[in-house]
Amino acid sequence: MKVLHLCPSFNNSIYPILCDGLIEKGVDCSVFSFSAKGTEKSVLDRDYVKKAFPFNAFDRLFFFRKENKVHRSLKSFFDASSFDLLHAHTLFTAGYLAYRINRENGTPYIVAVRSSDVDFIFKYRFYLRGIAKRILSNAKYIVFISPSIRKRLYSLYLDESEAAAIDKKSSVLPNGINDFWMNNSFHGHKSPNHNFIYYGDINKNKNIVHSCQAIMKLRSRYPDVSFTIIGPVLDQKVFKAIQRFDFVKFYPKSPKEVIIHYLSNSSIFIMPSFSETFGLTYIEAMTQGVPIIYSKNQGPDGYFDSNPVGCSVNPSSPDDIAIKISFILDNYSFYSTNCLAEFKRFSWSAIVDEYSRIYSRCMIL
Repeated sequence: MKVLHLCPSFNNSIYPILCDGLIEKGVDCSVFSFSAKGTEKSVLDRDYVKKAFPFNAFDRLFFFRKENKVHRSLKSFFDASSFDLLHAHTLFTAGYLAYRINRENGTPYIVAVRSSDVDFIFKYRFYLRGIAKRILSNAKYIVFISPSIRKRLYSLYLDESEAAAIDKKSSVLPNGINDFWMNNSFHGHKSPNHNFIYYGDINKNKNIVHSCQAIMKLRSRYPDVSFTIIGPVLDQKVFKAIQRFDFVKFYPKSPKEVIIHYLSNSSIFIMPSFSETFGLTYIEAMTQGVPIIYSKNQGPDGYFDSNPVGCSVNPSSPDDIAIKISFILDNYSFYSTNCLAEFKRFSWSAIVDEYSRIYSRCMIL
């Protein structure tokens, strides 16, 4: 089976892990990676990847103009009709490319729906909603990266019949975590302390300031509280705001071998993002028996309803975040034990197997 992956920027570790795994399973994978001029150094190298930089930052303002340039560029690298299936890794940018190819030569495609598709493009570029629905309607299969993304799409932008039609040919399939975390998971019983942690980009979306404000509210109950924050500073305003809290311990971006040390000495991972496709860091924390704080209707919300691994919060409410932190600490053994049971669902080997089954199903439908 020959599959062409359509990836806006092949600079995320999930893409090479997925494609490498599929190749090991016998799937003949090729990748068309496309992004803006000036991002050349960010694209990862693989023999099966063809990289293109056909548009500039200004073109991003004009969706169809940008897509025409991407389409022409793809044709210079590949004969799309020679592939059995297309795998578009975003609904709009990659999905529209797959849709056009399907209209031209009938090549079937599957499409992934991510939080940026629903929370930004669907929400703010309303003139593209019609084409998005056509992309979904013509797709052979649809993959939602989390249940919360599917829930928001259905409730906010689709009517009942549209949602029902998509539901028949879709499933939720998350990204997996690096084998390092699987191979170095915590074993035994974890006891709570008052050390909390966040690692990732330091930006407004990750809502770190509200996390700090929530922890501040807990100091009367937990005087020894601390909040370890690790990551690259992408927003100086946010960084200056968190530096005002004397319980914050900041460290720059660090390798996973260092992060796991801090995680193993922390009780709760706190990331109430305003928008989150999935957030692999939540699952990485779970491998260490560390319960998680995440936003309602974002990231992992909806995955663990029957076996809770943490609490969802209102990201705009430090009070709610503080209440949920206290609740987890008061019921720590329950949540920590669930974390150690649930993280195993996110191995790449299981996810690659499921994608392989989806590809095969698309060939016989």
